[in-house]
Amino acid sequence: MYRCSECSEVVGPHQRQHQVVVETRSRRYPPRPDAFQVTKRIKQKKVWVDDPGGVGHETVSTIALCEVCFRRRGN
Repeated sequence: MYRCSECSEVVGPHQRQHQVVVETRSRRYPPRPDAFQVTKRIKQKKVWVDDPGGVGHETVSTIALCEVCFRRRGN
C-alpha cells in the first residue's frame, strides 16, 4: 500500500506503483585508481583495474503515482 503523490489517495495492496523521475542533475565522476578487482582469464590471476570516471546524470527526486494519475500524465 502507498499514497499517490498526485491525488493523495491510498492505493490498496497488489496495485502497481509507478515511480516517475521529477528532477535530475548532471554529475561528473572523478577517476579512481585501483577501484575494482578482476580475475584475468589467463592464469586466473586477480588484478586491480582503474575506474576512468566520466559524466552522467543522477536522479534527485521521484514521485509515486497510481495507475490513473500515471496515465493522466501521459507517461
